[in-house]
Amino acid sequence: MEPSPSRRALHAAALIGLAVAAVLVAGVVYLRPSFRAPAAAATPPPPRPALGSAFFADADHGVVAVIPAGGSNSIATLFVTRDGGRTWSRELGRPASTILSGPLSGSRFLVVASTQPGPGSGVRVSGDGGRTWRTLPAPPGILQPYIVYGVGGSPMLLSATDGWWMTRPAPGDPYTIELWRTRDGSTWTRLPAAGIPGDSQPEQLWFADDAHGLLLVTDPDGGISVLATDDGGAGWRKTAWFGPPFLGAWTLTAALVPHDRRLVLCLYTLPNAPRSGAVPGPFTQNVGIYLATSTDGGATWGPLVAGPELSSGGIPQFDDRGRMLLLSDRRLWVSDASGSSWQSRPVGLPAAVRVLGLLPAGGGALYAIGVSSAPVRGAPAARFPPTVLLKSRDGGAHWVQVALPTPAG
Repeated sequence: MEPSPSRRALHAAALIGLAVAAVLVAGVVYLRPSFRAPAAAATPPPPRPALGSAFFADADHGVVAVIPAGGSNSIATLFVTRDGGRTWSRELGRPASTILSGPLSGSRFLVVASTQPGPGSGVRVSGDGGRTWRTLPAPPGILQPYIVYGVGGSPMLLSATDGWWMTRPAPGDPYTIELWRTRDGSTWTRLPAAGIPGDSQPEQLWFADDAHGLLLVTDPDGGISVLATDDGGAGWRKTAWFGPPFLGAWTLTAALVPHDRRLVLCLYTLPNAPRSGAVPGPFTQNVGIYLATSTDGGATWGPLVAGPELSSGGIPQFDDRGRMLLLSDRRLWVSDASGSSWQSRPVGLPAAVRVLGLLPAGGGALYAIGVSSAPVRGAPAARFPPTVLLKSRDGGAHWVQVALPTPAG
């Protein structure tokens, strides 16, 4: 049974909202032209560039994808910082669409999607926080390798030349899934991928090593299945299933967050299924998060445990101390037990800023991507608030806004 159009639309909205996780802010829509009449006043300040996405390897070294004001949200310029955002240098090479990296792909490798569609497309990969890069060509048949999350998105990498890529061979094909493998970073081999249900929606691919991996899939009825492989992706079997945590709950999506030998599955739900045809955005109402933990590579899982209720924030992130962190509703939530219990405290975010995603950088340093509703003097009111990059050096107690670089042209 194919998922209904409303479920698919809600699912897509959830992916956009939650994929910040990591590391992502995708689909910057406020760059659409406005149909309002311009104010008859002094020349307004120039529009500000948008932050498409960001990645920080540590407190000082990071990469941001910046979209020029008025530009397409699929073309961004990459900038690298080596001093925590005080100065930026332009990363040479072709423009990028977004940054796909971190816990969502289950590796430390920074993957930047190319904007070049058609044959010869691919992604750029860095294993050192953006200092050096190599090009990883896409498998045959992938025409646009810059879908942000899910099938057709970023590869899952063990090294800069060793990994997997899952995709659909035809746009809109809900049943056919292809899984490709490369060991040299140049050539791809298609795997049989037996055991992946044709009527499911693949969510996230993760490998612990050359042989053992997991795949999250959404069932047609909204449950989340965990599939496992021990032969490098040739064959898959179901090892766990997670349904809505209570009667009437609506499952949005799920994500795997790995850390050392632990795996945490995060299940996102709405308290009530939307009415027929009504598809709310991912944070137009609070989202419930439920977490289950595995300590044996996904072979067995603990029970689902309720986490904080989110008004914003994205996917939990592990810091360098092994704690899970969430930043939502001007509170920092911390779990020392892989999400089975939480403590929270207020944080000093700048006024009028709403956080979309948290980026732990190590040594007590945190970065966050958010939106600001603060008006810009002399500029017309924006339909959607601008994105901002925030930084804290004291574990989230105090935050400052990091000035973004401005792309030329």
